[in-house]
Amino acid sequence: MSIVLDIPNNIHKTLHVTPARAEARFKLELAVALYAQSALGLGKATELAGLSRLDNQ
Repeated sequence: MSIVLDIPNNIHKTLHVTPARAEARFKLELAVALYAQSALGLGKATELAGLSRLDNQ
């Protein structure tokens, strides 16, 4: 499944990162927020963030 978010083009400029880095950061921020709310377990949050399981050990 894929969900598309419409993010204004200038947001990555405000963050001083490339569009690809902004996308990665948004995924990480969402994963952390959902994990903090106990909506996702660590494995699924890691998957959403695009990290490997080894990164959280």
